[in-house]
This record gives sequence, structure tokens and C-alpha cells, in this order.
Amino acid sequence: MIELMLPVFLLALCWTCSGDPLYALVIDAGSTSTKAFVYTWDDNCGGTAGECLSDVSVLVNERWSPGISYYAGNDAGLIAYFKPIINWANANVPDEKAPVYFGATAGMRLLSVAQSTAIMQRLRQMLETFTFFDLGSDVERSVKILSGEEEGVYGWITVNHYLDNTYPKDGTAVALDLGGASTQVTFEPTEEILANKWSIVVPTARTVDVYTRSFFKYGQNEFYELSKQQLTLSHPVGDIPHPCLFSGYNVTDYGRTFVGTSDVVGCKAHILDMMQLNSFCFFQQCTVDAEFFPSIPPAMDVYAFAGFYFPVDELSVDPTDPSFTLAHVMGAADALCTRSWGWATDPANSINSDPPFLDTLCVRAYHMLLLLNEAYGLALTRQRVHIVQDINGNAISWNLGMLLHEETELLLRRGVYAAEGLAYQVSTVIFGVSTGILGFAIVFCAIVIVILIRQHPEAVRKRRDRRFKRRGWGNLPTDEPTRLKKVQGRLYK
Repeated sequence: MIELMLPVFLLALCWTCSGDPLYALVIDAGSTSTKAFVYTWDDNCGGTAGECLSDVSVLVNERWSPGISYYAGNDAGLIAYFKPIINWANANVPDEKAPVYFGATAGMRLLSVAQSTAIMQRLRQMLETFTFFDLGSDVERSVKILSGEEEGVYGWITVNHYLDNTYPKDGTAVALDLGGASTQVTFEPTEEILANKWSIVVPTARTVDVYTRSFFKYGQNEFYELSKQQLTLSHPVGDIPHPCLFSGYNVTDYGRTFVGTSDVVGCKAHILDMMQLNSFCFFQQCTVDAEFFPSIPPAMDVYAFAGFYFPVDELSVDPTDPSFTLAHVMGAADALCTRSWGWATDPANSINSDPPFLDTLCVRAYHMLLLLNEAYGLALTRQRVHIVQDINGNAISWNLGMLLHEETELLLRRGVYAAEGLAYQVSTVIFGVSTGILGFAIVFCAIVIVILIRQHPEAVRKRRDRRFKRRGWGNLPTDEPTRLKKVQGRLYK
């Protein structure tokens, strides 16, 4: 009996010590590619705040080009494109019942409603037909086109998760994302949020109010296209001078030829004019397109990633240098963008960029610099502005934030942990429950052991001897059959 109870006791003892691995598939359907990530973490909701999702990591990931929006109106092409992605997922997700979170971004937001609806319906149908993954009770929630604000919020969750700023810690960081079609800014202001306020629950069940705004067509690629369109309107005939392109570089688009002039001053003025920073605004503090924008606190760390990083790297500026500021990037851009195309492409000058990226380097560099400096109010000499590709070796993307947000909501709905105001209560509750179970297991095992000891033949014999002596019946015979006969005769006569 003891041998049977020991494993039960050890199981109770280790009930909070380990957890089985969980998995999730997150698909990032961007404007230029589709990326799939298999995430894993331990099913271990106990101990410290945020432990339920604190150890999430990427198991494996893959990328396919182009983006799904490329197949608008081409259903057969979309099916042929998406089948290898499904096959990869079926082969690489260890748990066929793992949840799926699919988010399409600005590339899909550029399409008409009819086009985007047709693509999303096909993708949902393929995921339901060719996989066993858990798409949840509402497939349109799991497989959807993200709003720009959702994209921004998820990126903010990712950044602060990697910085351990939501578990909980004093102060969070600003997250600035720059994609091909849109850009997002998300942070936790210290002043009142008059517009674009989102209340989100972070993985510790702490509720945070953030300002988030997505600026459509302010991504690198779309902004460059808009610049050409605007210049076309202001130059109805002839070749069109483009101040942000290298002199000696020409490109034909929209039926017109754009001629580079390497005009740094004119390039900055052109970009600022497109941002409409001086337009009428209903608020005292505004940014591009006359949108409300609260001040970014001076002491708050700023993390700008994705498209913000590449021009800095191509200009050979080291953003990890302790003395780094945006002024270093501006100086490098001013020095390069006055040069000619011939000088920039001369291998002897060792420019850290190659076509087709070098031709738009000055557009992208001044676009990101003026967004940070003029639109978001970050001084060129401000410290603690981090232009990054990763945080502690972890690539930054909204997809992890989507996973953390959706799994947190799921845990809250299931009652695994609960939010009470801004306080995180899960560790206390689970510790109390596990302690109670452990205590019960110990008491139960102790009772079983006592019962087993008392039922041992030698113990029974000694108790009977003592009972006979107390009653004055003398000593029991040592012969067992005679003992039993005498006991039965005395006790049950």
C-alpha cells in the first residue's frame, strides 16, 4: 500500500514544479511577405506574476514572398501560394490542436473591401479544411485583417515584454514601427489621452491605457509613391525634378520621368509638406495629418524598429554606440545625399547599401528622421532613442504581441487568473490552492501510513495482549489458533 501511495504523494509534491509545453502558430501576412512563427511555452501558471506567459519563445519560423495582397482577384494563385504555408505548419507545429492567430496588415488594408473579403474567406476555408489547428469559436477573430491600431498595440506589447516592463515595472517604453505601407506609434503617456486611447490587458493581467495611432500610407514604400504622385501634380509637363533622389539617377513611373537633384534642403521641405504638420488641428498638440498626439515623456525610452533601422544601418551609423543620437543619422544623411549617383555607386566609397535600396536611401532616411524629430517631437540630441532590429537577440514584431494578448484574454476568460484593478493576483491564488492540495496530500499519506502500521499483525497482537491484561483475563497463548479461539470466546461470547 505504501508503494502505491508514494507516487501519488510525489505527484502532489511536484504539482507546481513543472508544466507541459504549449504551442501556437502565428501567421504574419505583411504587405511584401508572409511569415509564420511557431511559439512554445510551458503550461505553468503559478509562482510569480506573469509566469503563465513569461517564457514564450520561437520554436521555428519561415518566410514566403510576396504578400497575400499580391493575389487579389487571383484565387487559384492564392491557393497555390498558401498550400506550402499550410504544409509547413502541419509539419512544424508539434500539437495539431494548437491555436492559430493570423493577422494581415497594411497590404490588405490597401485593397477594396470585395478583394480583401474574398482573400480572407479563402484563407479561413483552407485553414479549416487542411489543418486540425484550433481556430477558436470565432474564426473571424483568429484569422483577420488587423487594424493599424491593433498592429501598434501588439508591437508595443512585444517591445515591453522583451524589456520585462509589464511584469510589472515602473515605466514602459515607446514602440515605433515602420512598415512598407504604414507606421505605428504606441506609448503610455503621463498626460490625459484625448484621442486614440486603448485600454489593454498585458500578460500580468495589469490594465494599461496607451495612446496608439497608425498612419496609413506613411510606410516607406507608400510614402515614396506618394512623393512621386505629389510631384507629378506640381509638375504637369516635362521631366520632374525629385530632390530626394541622387543627381544622375532617373526613374520612370506614372508615365513620367523623375530626375534626381540631390537637393537635401528641398528634400526635407518636400517631406515636411507631405506630412501636413501645419494643418489646422482641433487639439493643442498634433502630429501628421492634424492628428492628436500627446507628448512623449522626456525620460521614457524609445524603441524604433523595422523600417526605422535599415536606413541607419545603410548609412553606416552604429545605433548601439552609447553616445548615439538622431543627430548622427542626420549628419550622415546630409553628407551622403548631396552626392551624385555615380559617387554613391562607386565601390571605392563603400556605401553600405545596394540597388534596389540605394536609389531610395535618402527618401527613406529623411522620411524616418522627420517622422521622429518633427512629427513625434524627439529632439535630434535626445538620449535613450534606440534604433533596433532586435532586443536581447529577439526580433521585434507585432506577432508575438498578438499571441500574448490573445492568450492573456483566453486565460482571463477561463479564470486561470484575474485582474483586480491594476493588481495582479494570480500568484497568490494559485500558490494558496497548490499549497492546500499539497497539505491535503501530506495529511492523507500520513493517515494511510498510520492505518497500515496499526493493521500490522504484530501491532494487532500487542493491542490484544494489553486488552486482555486490562480486563484481568491473563496472558494470551502464543499459539495463534489458540489465541484467536480465546479472543473470540471472550469478546464475542
